[in-house]
Amino acid sequence: MTLLRFNHKNFTTAFFFQAFFSAILLSLAFYLNDWLDHLIDEKVHGHNKKHIKAGIHMGVLFVITFVVIYILYFIFGWGKTFLG
Repeated sequence: MTLLRFNHKNFTTAFFFQAFFSAILLSLAFYLNDWLDHLIDEKVHGHNKKHIKAGIHMGVLFVITFVVIYILYFIFGWGKTFLG
């Protein structure tokens, strides 16, 4: 059940949604990177800055990926292969 109906067999529509999904994730990743740089530089002192930043990136982007996929799935019906 979706809010909008699209022909998912059309390659143009599939490429559009893949580009849309990638643009959302990359913009959030860059924003998160800038925010983490600012936060970690102020609060963390030591040699583990890269590891802390990488762990936070992996966890947050994992959650954001599922949220964006579910939003696109419920609005447009896109993402069935990702969700199973």
